[in-house]
Amino acid sequence: MLDTILPEGLRFGVLFDRLTSVHSIYIRAEEASASFRARNGLSCPPGCGRCCEGFIPDILPLEASYLAAWLVRNRPERALRMADSGTLPSNLRGCPLYDPDRPDAHCTVYPGRPLICRLFAFSGVRTRTGSPSYSLCREMPGLPPPRSGTRSWEGPALEDLFGTPPLMSDFGAELEGIVPGDGSRREALPEALPAAICQILFLAGLGGKDDPSTDDNDPVLPPLPRAS
Repeated sequence: MLDTILPEGLRFGVLFDRLTSVHSIYIRAEEASASFRARNGLSCPPGCGRCCEGFIPDILPLEASYLAAWLVRNRPERALRMADSGTLPSNLRGCPLYDPDRPDAHCTVYPGRPLICRLFAFSGVRTRTGSPSYSLCREMPGLPPPRSGTRSWEGPALEDLFGTPPLMSDFGAELEGIVPGDGSRREALPEALPAAICQILFLAGLGGKDDPSTDDNDPVLPPLPRAS
């Protein structure tokens, strides 16, 4: 539900329409991934977070905005700290939003996470010839390989064992198409997110002022970061 993602001041306008489209793509991607997992009995090992420990995603501007909106709506104090500092806490070589000490889910922004985090390990790619290909994550239990020394399948071997997985490139192209021309400009998450949070705080603050019942002494959002 978008009302758990977006601050009240953002529930109209161009950005709202674009983030609604992002939300729809995310939902369909997760449904396709869940169907693929259920069909084949695939799952991540319990408590595993290796994909986050050594990986920082490159994300689209609208993915940064979606994640920023979730943080402003659900973790406003944390969002304000990120916006005010202009950086994210360092997590060595992995994702700065990953917490290995959380007992249930290591991702601290799970509902707002970008597309690659939603599909990783349960989606395929296209080969140079355009056919689907799927590679089993190294942390997953082994399956009979199509040939010695590989954990990747394509063509008839993929269809026979797994069926066609959701394809990262197809959902990624949909995201890029929301803002033609600008939609494919990617940036590392730690660089993209603080600026996106500043934008969301600013726009949500403006939206809040459209409500005549809003009291300046009791703001819906924390105060905007001040320029140094």
